[in-house]
Amino acid sequence: ELPLHGPRDDCGDGFKAQAGAAQKTASTNNSTQKTLSIDNSTQKSLNQGPVKRRILVVEDTASSRKMLVRLLDRAGHTCVTAVNGKEAVDVIAADLEECKSNPKYHTPIDTILMDYEMPIMNGPEATSEIRKIGFQDTIFGVTGNVLSEDVEFFLSSGADDVLGKPISMAALNQKWDLERIWSL
Repeated sequence: ELPLHGPRDDCGDGFKAQAGAAQKTASTNNSTQKTLSIDNSTQKSLNQGPVKRRILVVEDTASSRKMLVRLLDRAGHTCVTAVNGKEAVDVIAADLEECKSNPKYHTPIDTILMDYEMPIMNGPEATSEIRKIGFQDTIFGVTGNVLSEDVEFFLSSGADDVLGKPISMAALNQKWDLERIWSL
């Protein structure tokens, strides 16, 4: 079975994999090619479907937050919410502490969907702070401004990848599948 998370040395550059192949080739935004060899047992494990996750949704707009949580809930995921970057940092700090003090009974947050523009602390700043306190799992930046400068800034702040709004489950599942592949 594939791990839910792991080191992501080469993630976060908009990889696109060719599903079903013996080798996976991915192109980054700057056209760099990366190839992974996928054995039959790994391919079988990838084909077992999406992993159910515990997700922190960080979005300041109530209607957008509600729609995203509804989309994720329908897909079987568990959601926690925050309305700004500072609140997200506090939620993750508490979650990391709970993981240390109660590891057998606590299901940790394994993905953060982080809005870019928010009051108090924006997404890239919060992402940087969350990485500093030790969160090593997936952080996807979420923005309506998919300009290359904004994407690069989010990535340089510690995001694994950036998704444009509105988010679809197909796009999110594709990003998660790539995270699973690269963490092997």
